[in-house]
Amino acid sequence: MKSDAGVAGALIVDGRVFQGSHGLAGELGHIPVSLDGDVCRCGATGCLTTYIGTRAVLEKAGLGTSSSPQDTSAALTELDHCLRTGQPLALAALDRAGHALGAALQSLTGAIDPDHVVLGGRLADWLPWLRPGIDARLAPRRGAFPACSPLVRPGTLGADAALHGALTIGREHILADPTAVPKRI
Repeated sequence: MKSDAGVAGALIVDGRVFQGSHGLAGELGHIPVSLDGDVCRCGATGCLTTYIGTRAVLEKAGLGTSSSPQDTSAALTELDHCLRTGQPLALAALDRAGHALGAALQSLTGAIDPDHVVLGGRLADWLPWLRPGIDARLAPRRGAFPACSPLVRPGTLGADAALHGALTIGREHILADPTAVPKRI
C-alpha cells in the first residue's frame, strides 16, 4: 500500500499481482473508513484517501494543500521535521491517518485475510507515527482472531515503489499477450 496524492495498493496472490475482474483490485484509497467523513473526489464520503493521502495529511498538519509539486515537497520536508520534533498538529494528523488506515485494514482483513501488509512510499516513512492508530484499530480483531491478523511492515523500495509496481504490471500484460504490443514503424 502506498500514498502519494492518493492511496494505491496491490494484492499479491501466489507471487503475482491480482488485478480483479475490472482491474480495480488494490484501489484501497476508496475503501470507506467513515460514514460521515470528508467528501472524496470520487463522490463518496469517508474514503481512506481523505485521511491518509498526502494532501489530507498535510492539511490536517496545518501545512497547506498546494497542488504544486515544489510546494508539496517543501511541505513534506516540514512535516518530517514537525513529526521528529513532536509538533502536536503533525502528530495528530498522523494519528488520525493511522486510525483510518487501521479501519481499512480491518475491512481488508475481513475480505481477503492477508498474512502481510507492506506499506510503501511515504506510508513506510510514516509507519512509526501510524502504527499506534493501526494497532488500536486492529487490537480487537487480533484479540478475537490472533492467528488472522496481518503483519504490517514497511516496504524496502522507497520512493520507487510505484514505478516498480507499474513496471511489473506492464511486463505481466506484455508477457500474457505479446501480440498486443503495437509495432513501431
